[in-house]
Amino acid sequence: MQITMTDIELNDLQQRIRTAEAAALAAIAERDRLVQGGMISSVTEENMRLFAVAFVAASTVVRFAVANYPPEAVRGWPILALSELADALEGIVGVEYDYKALALELRTFAREAKAIEDKRKNRPQTTPSAYGTENVATDVASDDPSIDAGMGA
Repeated sequence: MQITMTDIELNDLQQRIRTAEAAALAAIAERDRLVQGGMISSVTEENMRLFAVAFVAASTVVRFAVANYPPEAVRGWPILALSELADALEGIVGVEYDYKALALELRTFAREAKAIEDKRKNRPQTTPSAYGTENVATDVASDDPSIDAGMGA
């Protein structure tokens, strides 16, 4: 499988992922802050509903990104944020099984993405094409066949 996208499309996707992850982590952090500060009683039902809506929407975006943009094809995955989100999902009491499974999936994905990023750091840099932009589809191909397995490289 080979994915080709422009730099603008890639940057837009990465920004949307960062925004969704930030919204989910901010909602979790705000809830934790309110609980620890003893202010949970001042949180309105509407705010909690909005936190839940933001969390579900962000997890949908994260699932989509993880399923459709493998670390072999996209550089710069927010590995630490994926791990933090997995930790947060596992720490929520009473969370549905679906989110526990997502936590495991994110943790596995983050581990794979880190291994691929580490291998990329150890190989020579590619040069820009004659048109002044990198060819994302060929730039991500590695010299390691285990990374490119199943990508048609």
